[in-house]
Amino acid sequence: LTAWTIHLYEAIFFGCVPVILSDELSVPFEDEIDWPSISLKVPTSIDMAELHRKLASFSLGRLKAMYAGLKKARCWLDYSRGWGQEGDSIDGCSPYHGLMKGLAKRAAALKQGQYQLPLYWEPPPR
Repeated sequence: LTAWTIHLYEAIFFGCVPVILSDELSVPFEDEIDWPSISLKVPTSIDMAELHRKLASFSLGRLKAMYAGLKKARCWLDYSRGWGQEGDSIDGCSPYHGLMKGLAKRAAALKQGQYQLPLYWEPPPR
């Protein structure tokens, strides 16, 4: 995936585990979605044979766990559901709640430095 594409969202809503091949992509809702447990992010310089070996080594249990997490994370990316069934609850799972939480955190973090995920990750083995 490139840094400017909707393919990440498409992959998630089609039920595919995202493989993010990017040095620049910043994923949304890092505090709400456990990206390393539901996706794989690798550098663009990775050898395709190495990527194939890495993906082929994923067990069915690991893929099922990733898919289950993916299903739970979808609500954070589904703008069509509005604020969600939770209404105005601050703890609701919707992208609008995620945006509000993220903005509040950024405002506080500006005084102390920024938080971000590591550049590359992969889910833990199962």
